[in-house]
Amino acid sequence: ARASLTGLVKELLVANHHLKPFLPVAETVESIFTGSGQILPPETPLFPKD
Repeated sequence: ARASLTGLVKELLVANHHLKPFLPVAETVESIFTGSGQILPPETPLFPKD
């Protein structure tokens, strides 16, 4: 299940990358997934850093 979740997140990031020129909101979406935005990551990461 973890592998499919990781794949899903990657697909979402790829789709987000392609939508960026059309949707300014994509910046916010990307920041949520990458944890680089104002939103704090959960205390327990969904995917531990390798």
